[in-house]
Amino acid sequence: MDDGACPVRIKSAKCDSDCPSSYAFQIRAASTFRDTRPCTNVPIACPFDCQQTHWKYNFPQHLKERHPSWQSLVSQSFIEQITVTREEELTLGIPESKAVLWPPPPAPQPPSSPSCGQKRPAPGSPRTPRGRYRLHCKEPHNGKFPRVFWILPGAESTSQKIAPIIGDVFT
Repeated sequence: MDDGACPVRIKSAKCDSDCPSSYAFQIRAASTFRDTRPCTNVPIACPFDCQQTHWKYNFPQHLKERHPSWQSLVSQSFIEQITVTREEELTLGIPESKAVLWPPPPAPQPPSSPSCGQKRPAPGSPRTPRGRYRLHCKEPHNGKFPRVFWILPGAESTSQKIAPIIGDVFT
């Protein structure tokens, strides 16, 4: 490494390093929080193509610098693997003022409207005026307007059940 740090590797579920101060330990045992051994700072292989291994406590910096869009690309199990709990921070003596919420919570997603192909509401659900069910498609129709379908209860055929209306979406 260019910064003078000792590289770390994972070899047969053990930590491996050329550092003169390193010692062997089982990664799985060391990654489990206990009151008697609260530190869970273990080497973790980066799931991206950089093929680097970093210590758990250094992963936020690595992800911010090398993989800025990481949060939408990793599994929930990986997020759990790199999360440092508040209990661990407290046991290690990290004051509340220095605690960092990491990984950051995901950005809130806007509420989604029903997409084409979803079942109509069950009987007894709120209905639109005149007993029709409204189904909105997310995709633009002809690239201009959202497409709205009115599902007409009691129609005899599928073509009679769905009456397309092009225009504004009523919410």
